[in-house]
Amino acid sequence: MLSRFAISAGRRTLLSSSAWRPLVSSAVAQPLSTSASASQSVKLEKQGEITVIKIDIPNAKENTLNADLTREMTAVMDKLESDDSVKGIVVMSGKPNSFVAGADINMLKAAKSAEEAEALAR
Repeated sequence: MLSRFAISAGRRTLLSSSAWRPLVSSAVAQPLSTSASASQSVKLEKQGEITVIKIDIPNAKENTLNADLTREMTAVMDKLESDDSVKGIVVMSGKPNSFVAGADINMLKAAKSAEEAEALAR
């Protein structure tokens, strides 16, 4: 069962939501060498029993939801869900001022019909 955790925005230190004390400093984070962590937009770091997922789409001002990011996140979550050593997951942005801005408008523009755009938005 996954526990509740939070990231302190200023220090990026993993905190226990129940005790609000530092659990693991990001300085000891170990990158995971999995196929999921080799993706372009999603990076994983193991911090003890906690896995930190960092979303950072290269060469983009903001992270946006698109088909590639959705596939990457689905693969990562499937892998972590089946890993009994993972007791908690923290999802954060690699961008300094935002998490995920929303859907990638270019992906929706590429739709050939309203039905296709609606399916992409789901």
